Amino acid sequence: MVKNMFVTPEFDYDLFKRIIKLSVRALDLIIDENMNRQPLEQQKVTMGLGRRIGLGFTGYADMLSMMNHTYGTPQALKFTDEILSFFHKEVLIAEVELAIEKGALPKWYDIDNKTKDKYCNHPYFDILPTDYKIKLRKHGVRNISFTTVAPNGS
Repeated sequence: MVKNMFVTPEFDYDLFKRIIKLSVRALDLIIDENMNRQPLEQQKVTMGLGRRIGLGFTGYADMLSMMNHTYGTPQALKFTDEILSFFHKEVLIAEVELAIEKGALPKWYDIDNKTKDKYCNHPYFDILPTDYKIKLRKHGVRNISFTTVAPNGS
């Protein structure tokens, strides 16, 4: 995702966005494909209600090097904040789009409007553009858990 690495490096946000969207969709499909492969009915129910995808990334230190950033410097931390904010926003957008296309997390349909408002107004979603905040309130999200950073989340 780094163009012209080491020389005049540039992070390819368009490619990153496409990869995020594709990855969220692929992980969602994995849940669907494996739902009926659970040995116990309660596992199937829990998997369907929770729908945890856990999208993450690898190669962070290599990417910093390719971008001519030294790990831990203010420049590297600023860049890291930028790409992680972008990552967070694009995963949320992909989740809302999947909910529109395939339906929201099953529990979304069972909660009252006051709870939906509280959920949608949580600071976690502040990064979303206004049009996606409206879509979030109307359609919900497809999965309950979106991202993870290994090894903590794996």
